[in-house]
Amino acid sequence: MNETKPLLSDRTANTITTNNSNNKMNDFSFTTTRSSSTISSTLRWTTNAMSLVSVLLFSGLILGWAPLELMLTREGQYNEYCVSDEETKLCPEQSIRLQRIFTVAQFLMNFASLPIGYLVDYIPSKGLYFAMTAVVQVTGLLIFAASDSLTFDYFTVGYGLMAVGGSMALVGSFPASFLLPEYQLGLLAMISCLFDASSAVLFVFHRLNVSNSELYTRRMLFASLGCIGIVVYGLLATCWTLLELKHWKDVIAIEELETEKKKNNNNNNTLLPTTENCDNNNDRQKDHPHIIGLPIWEQLQTSEFMLVAIFSSIHILRCNYYVMTIDDFLYYFLGDSDGYYADVFSYVLPSGILFFPLIEQTLVRVGITRSLHITNILGVVFGILVLIPSLKLQVFTFFVFTGF
Repeated sequence: MNETKPLLSDRTANTITTNNSNNKMNDFSFTTTRSSSTISSTLRWTTNAMSLVSVLLFSGLILGWAPLELMLTREGQYNEYCVSDEETKLCPEQSIRLQRIFTVAQFLMNFASLPIGYLVDYIPSKGLYFAMTAVVQVTGLLIFAASDSLTFDYFTVGYGLMAVGGSMALVGSFPASFLLPEYQLGLLAMISCLFDASSAVLFVFHRLNVSNSELYTRRMLFASLGCIGIVVYGLLATCWTLLELKHWKDVIAIEELETEKKKNNNNNNTLLPTTENCDNNNDRQKDHPHIIGLPIWEQLQTSEFMLVAIFSSIHILRCNYYVMTIDDFLYYFLGDSDGYYADVFSYVLPSGILFFPLIEQTLVRVGITRSLHITNILGVVFGILVLIPSLKLQVFTFFVFTGF
């Protein structure tokens, strides 16, 4: 018996005609007044391109703390708390106040991820979401640009807002990949890579400031990035507004059903499962733990989630602490008086994107559990190398840390 059911929502005139005579899903056809071609490839690519630009410029911006700390030190920020008159050297009291900026920002970036994820899913308009992101990010940049430890000490507020805005940019970039399903895996991989690479933005600021401190002041650099942010987020908000006018979710759903129809039609031409195919299916089922089908709150109560949460919390804490204290560690303990090796670290950190193919292959070939063991081993190697008092060896340590 044939029956006609509405697809997705009343806003579409799409219907699916399904033939259930043999309990198969391959005998259906689409009758639609809104074709998937209503969303042009130009709009799809533009939305993804601007999402990637926002990730590169803002998502992991605060992770470039090491060169920014050098810039603030040269400016003499919080130098009033030092007994020494040397404006270019860190003193303990000055270091504590500078590290507080990064500590608060890093906490806010991690803490905000969960509510931001819900915001992305449930806010009625992606255009509104990116308008909110622009307000948070640009406000943080402008506050940081105007801050001064003597007259307007709001470095922590500005950097914290930049952290939250960066997290919003990162999480908000994921939905765009659904517009190009054939490239989705590559786009998601690129987002992860660009998050690491975004730490290089503050290193570029640092080098510009060193080359000409009168022209490339901190205020000019951060205010300029704020202006760029207005343009980038404005374009993103416009793209998503246009997509919502075209009911992009309905269009994507139709495309997915069409793809599923083609797969089902192809399955009719395949042979019966062999023993080898059955074994492969069993292996794939083992790769998908039982928690996948559970509601979110039940997943949070599983031992698997608790293990990964503890694992991630410990190692992320190690990473954040190392990034926050690397300048002091190199200066006080290893004698990097001119900041040369701190600059090297700033060069190496964004190279984390080079490790992504290796990480991806490791997960595919050995699985998640063994990958966690490899991560632990890499963490031990990193910890041992840090304890060796050699500046030259620390260059290798930087690369190990970046991979870790």
